[in-house]
Amino acid sequence: MSSRHPDFPSEEQHLAGTLDSMVRRILELEDGLADVGADEDTAFVQRLDNEAEAQQLSVHVDAPYFGAMVVRAGGKTSKLYLGRYPYYDKAGRYTVSDWRSPVGQLFYTQDTRWKKGEVHLKRQLDIKKRELVRVTDLYAREGVNEVSAREDVLLQRLGEGATGGMRDIVSTIQPEQDALIRHPGHRPLVIQGPAGSGKTSLLFHRIAFLAFDGRQEGALDPRNTLVLVPNRVLAGYARRVLPDLRIEGVQVVTPEDWMAEQLRLNVEVTDKTLTLLLGTAERELKRRAWLRAKALGDARMLDVLRAGIVRRYRESLGSERFESSVTVNFEEYTVGLDGPALSEILDDIAPRSLLSGLREAFVRRLVERGWQDLEALGVSDGAYRAAKSQLEYDAAKLMGRAFRAASPITEVRRLLREPGELAAAARGILSEARVKALLTPDPAAYLPSARTGSVDTLELPLMLAVKAITEGFGRKSASGARPYDHILVDEGQDLSPLLYRLLSDAAQAGSITVAGDINQGIHGYRAISFWTEALEQLRTSPDDQVHHLQRTYRSTRQIVGLASQVARSFARDEALEAVAVPRDGQQVSVLIRGSGADRAAAAVQDALKSGFANVGVILRHGRHAEALARALGERDVHAQVIDTQHKVYGGGVVVMPANLTKGLEFDAAIVVGADESSYPGDVEYETRLLYVAVTRGMHALWLIPDGELHPLLRPQVVGA
Repeated sequence: MSSRHPDFPSEEQHLAGTLDSMVRRILELEDGLADVGADEDTAFVQRLDNEAEAQQLSVHVDAPYFGAMVVRAGGKTSKLYLGRYPYYDKAGRYTVSDWRSPVGQLFYTQDTRWKKGEVHLKRQLDIKKRELVRVTDLYAREGVNEVSAREDVLLQRLGEGATGGMRDIVSTIQPEQDALIRHPGHRPLVIQGPAGSGKTSLLFHRIAFLAFDGRQEGALDPRNTLVLVPNRVLAGYARRVLPDLRIEGVQVVTPEDWMAEQLRLNVEVTDKTLTLLLGTAERELKRRAWLRAKALGDARMLDVLRAGIVRRYRESLGSERFESSVTVNFEEYTVGLDGPALSEILDDIAPRSLLSGLREAFVRRLVERGWQDLEALGVSDGAYRAAKSQLEYDAAKLMGRAFRAASPITEVRRLLREPGELAAAARGILSEARVKALLTPDPAAYLPSARTGSVDTLELPLMLAVKAITEGFGRKSASGARPYDHILVDEGQDLSPLLYRLLSDAAQAGSITVAGDINQGIHGYRAISFWTEALEQLRTSPDDQVHHLQRTYRSTRQIVGLASQVARSFARDEALEAVAVPRDGQQVSVLIRGSGADRAAAAVQDALKSGFANVGVILRHGRHAEALARALGERDVHAQVIDTQHKVYGGGVVVMPANLTKGLEFDAAIVVGADESSYPGDVEYETRLLYVAVTRGMHALWLIPDGELHPLLRPQVVGA
């Protein structure tokens, strides 16, 4: 399983032939860019296609494939090579198949038989900078322990350094990951996995698979795909992997940014409840704030808002009358509907899809009803266009009078301020306890930091619900709102049941993938408490269940053991305890001597001397990041500062708060403030953040407490 493999020379020769074929193809494409021998329009399109193909081949020529299989089908034995990018050699000798193809699936599983034949050999080929480094047989008919061989290849990959970008897992996708990547695109998929189990990478490889035009279901358009990630740092970080997976045009945003875009808001979004929960010792105030936040995120709030809006619209329609007159062949025809008939139309359309909204649906149904009445009066089909135009005009006038427009934020705040109206809207939908929690004055409104003109993060899903009910929402297109081909959610444990209900309407039926770790849920007051709360909103069949990943690939056993110790203090039954791959590293170290800056600088220097290029210095609060970075600079350690979501991590040494590190990984992590004063043990939000912080390192972890080490970290670390 090294350069001594008996087939190494022949594989090296095949690689040389493949590279020669690809380089010649690239030169042909580039030489043909100026003149493709066609009319001007066709030539222009052909040049663009040639240029795109040349660029793609140039990116992948350094490592054109990573695997090989010998398969026998129809009495013929063939050898296939698998890569990230397919290449079709004109002679057929050096062809590379796409990893997403059906035959490619055989490489990732332990299956050796398929409907067309059987597999005789599976082989991993490590290629770096156009040179063959290693040949490893994963399966051979003569007898190779496939499980053990895959583990050896995986550990080799995991021992490599972080890249400053998202880890490429194409060559080492594990069987359980492959099954989730290839899960049917029209069925909701909810994945629970511990930190480091590859959830984020899995999501993006799933997009690549769903966009593969060789799928039987039909490929989705990446431009019609939405990906929600927890913060802007991860959004920028994640986009770097997409070109390598041949995915262009995917919208990658935070849930807050997506909702603000849907609402056309350009205001500051705050989290007053979190500030209150962390900033006050008054337990009763905290309890009321928590209950109110959970009530606002209840999925049934969509029904409450709809009932309130429909009730108000119905009251307005009660005093209205719709009339429309059409002249056909010099004869006038008039149709009319009174208040009860208009209310009947409203009640009929209210429960339907949110994509179009009540306003558009009401006008459309009113026009349909008006035309039916005109036909009954003898108006012929030839007058339909003129009649429709007049009916739409008169329906719009009625809507302007009866459906008085109010901004979503005004609508939400008005409903929550008027107890009688809220109680009426919630009747038969919410329990008395939920209504009482909603009617509790916002405890966070009295915070000194509360700013006018801002929007609270708790309000955004409610505002989006109002917009959905009245105007519709979804993917923007030339013909109006349309459902997304697929929606993928990373760190899905931090979304509310209400937002999940809205997302289920914003996507094609069942086309949602959610990944997260319930143990990393740091926003329990405004998010789901159990995955079943999300699945209830997304489920299309009783067979839709939560899928579990248990292995964690990111960190050494020493780091995983410490992280599991922290997680046990708050772990949910839904989250299986992480199982580390059998990869050992140095012991987790705690530095206790010297100033905090001296210890942090020493840890960074040790990490760099150990060959770790990407080092994360993690603090509890972003407001301390600049000062620490300056102190490190005075000690000859240069570090980038990421203290807001607007900055992008590009590798190297970085100082950043724990909440912005979700989804990121570093060769080495240094947790500054690994103590109870930074992460109070009696506040679950804080212990979950501590869990996030200690799970970022791949190979090494240093802990720097201010005083005593945090109790949850004590048993497994060694002093230094």
